[in-house]
Amino acid sequence: MRGDAGRAPYWLTRFVILRLLGLVYFIAFLSLAQQVLPLIGADGLLPARLFLDRVQTHFGSARAGFLQIPSLFWLGVSDGVLVTGAWVGTALSVVVVLGFANAVLLAMLWALIRLAQSNDHRWWLVAGLFGGLAALAKYTAVLLIPSIVAFVLVPSWRKQQLASIYLWLALGIAIAIFSPALYWNAVHDWASFQFQLDRPVQGTGWTVKFLFDFVGEQFLLIGIPLLPVVIGGTATLAL
Repeated sequence: MRGDAGRAPYWLTRFVILRLLGLVYFIAFLSLAQQVLPLIGADGLLPARLFLDRVQTHFGSARAGFLQIPSLFWLGVSDGVLVTGAWVGTALSVVVVLGFANAVLLAMLWALIRLAQSNDHRWWLVAGLFGGLAALAKYTAVLLIPSIVAFVLVPSWRKQQLASIYLWLALGIAIAIFSPALYWNAVHDWASFQFQLDRPVQGTGWTVKFLFDFVGEQFLLIGIPLLPVVIGGTATLAL
């Protein structure tokens, strides 16, 4: 299937592969949930705690080990944490299969809408959490930044929002969550960022048509049932 100017958008391919990838993850995590303790539990064949201890010894500290092998399991690797992680992965893979791959992005929008409705600035913390996770999962989350900036600056409450400590704490939370991706790119010549920026060059270049095609494809990947939710949420933020 070819687009104008000989460029192949492959949107259908991405649409199908995303769902199939979710199915693969579902099978993998479901299998892991049944086998994680015998394999890497405290009494398993290769205990995860022993592996992390060896990594820490090799690199000199837990911080150095984390920078070389980033993982949430540095915070805790008990049997309960391992089993919970496996089942959380199973649940999230079902979310991807159903086409809700951008659920964290929608959660960020929901938090901002709750902020607008309640004027409780603590909702910024929730928005920052989900915003960081959304950026970590998919860089196109940055497409909502103009709407968020408008949400803060355009209404008459802008002074109140900018003076709120919760806004800046939320920004810090989002950056902290996204920092592993920033660190990895920094030590690998910004590889994934360059790949995203080079995509239009490989096609027709940076054109208005490419921009609209790209944004449209992102909405399609979200899933038809969620499309009105995303459009409505984005419009609410911008007004």
